Amino acid sequence: MGIIKKFSYVLGFGVLGLVFTVASLFFNNVELADRKAAADIGFGWPMVWLHQDQTILDFSYPTTTRFLSPWQYVSGINQVGLVVDVLLWSILVGFLILGLVKLVKPRIEIRHSTDA
Repeated sequence: MGIIKKFSYVLGFGVLGLVFTVASLFFNNVELADRKAAADIGFGWPMVWLHQDQTILDFSYPTTTRFLSPWQYVSGINQVGLVVDVLLWSILVGFLILGLVKLVKPRIEIRHSTDA
């Protein structure tokens, strides 16, 4: 396998890792006991990398909230957590895709060889 093909795999898995990292924000639910807990809500999986301050919203406590908007209420971003999440998602997606290709590719080759 050439270096360009390897680089394209790494780049593709990296982009997919970034997409899954951002998408994971929207699937986190956080339980809040009081208004003080709404001041710093952490989102991200498996590491928390984005923090929101949702004290401006009028909740009745206790409540469950989720990530609201990428450009509203953001109080901080942890770059290390973001990089770790992107790397973990990239590795997970890479193994999943390469594993599926290994499972499906022999079946496709067998089917094509018997068609002749």
